[in-house]
Amino acid sequence: MGKDLLFSIIIPIYNVERYLLQCLESVLNQTYTNIEVILVNDGSTDNSGAICEEIKVNDSRVKVIHTDNKGVSFARNLGINIATGDYILFVDSDDWLEKDAIEKISKVLNKRLYDLVFFNLVKEIDNKLIPVYPFQDSRSLISKNELENMLPQLIKQEVINSPIKIYKTDVIKNNNIKFNTGISIAEDYLFNIECFLNADSLFIMKDILYHYMIRNNNSLTRKFKENKYEQLMYVNNTIMELVTKHGKYNSEKLVEALLYIRLKNVYSCFTDLFNRECNFSYKKKLEFITNVTRLENDKDYLKINNWRFKILALFLKNNSNKIIYGVSRLLNFYKNRYSFKL
Repeated sequence: MGKDLLFSIIIPIYNVERYLLQCLESVLNQTYTNIEVILVNDGSTDNSGAICEEIKVNDSRVKVIHTDNKGVSFARNLGINIATGDYILFVDSDDWLEKDAIEKISKVLNKRLYDLVFFNLVKEIDNKLIPVYPFQDSRSLISKNELENMLPQLIKQEVINSPIKIYKTDVIKNNNIKFNTGISIAEDYLFNIECFLNADSLFIMKDILYHYMIRNNNSLTRKFKENKYEQLMYVNNTIMELVTKHGKYNSEKLVEALLYIRLKNVYSCFTDLFNRECNFSYKKKLEFITNVTRLENDKDYLKINNWRFKILALFLKNNSNKIIYGVSRLLNFYKNRYSFKL
């Protein structure tokens, strides 16, 4: 089975000339060589496009697409359209793979052609290596019931939206699954949920195969998007519709997990009000909190099985907008100073 499999590695690229060669070398020097590498240059204004062309000349496995800057989702969709491999892997252009990553995955698929394969990663922040082990043991899930039981855990651990998975191409193409180009937040979460709901089998590997680079970490915490709430709630609502459509997945644990992530998203919008880039006045911040509280008031967040989130849910339920203001300001302070996460 897996000996002759072709892997399509799709890499969207935008102004990353400084990091691109490390990424490409990690992919092209894989110990498993039956790969096609699809580089989608998303309108780069630096030397990234020229690097892609140079790499292409020296390696026949490389395909290069140049397009106007339309975002990572559009770039990934272009890659999907021309992918001819049996499996697809997305790699961000400033991340990199372990040298034997595809070989290890192919050995798993040599025993069974799973629809999805998940693995572990290392986060690299300011030259510090932080291994992330959502999966302590390798295991095989080959029934819808097993997948149904696993999904809530993957959602709550926020594994479902991370770049640590490989997809059978047929799952994506036969179900016409695309990245949503109308949103710029959580588009990978939506894509991966749809893939998972259409999958029949999954293999989880305990191996670390992917290096996820977090650069300019301090500046990331200052980013502010006024339409973040609308985009995140669109994603949450769409996922709930997908889950309802796949009736077997509409379990209490799954609904609780989706509510957990939704409430976390709501409070991330609140804490963003206190980022340096947000120039809202006190009045405007309180107005934003009041409007969101009104919109979220009918959600049954008290179902969440986590005492900290139950407290946050009570603030929403009771329209405690000034308390939410103070708590969000405090959470933002701890997030920036101590990398605190809810």
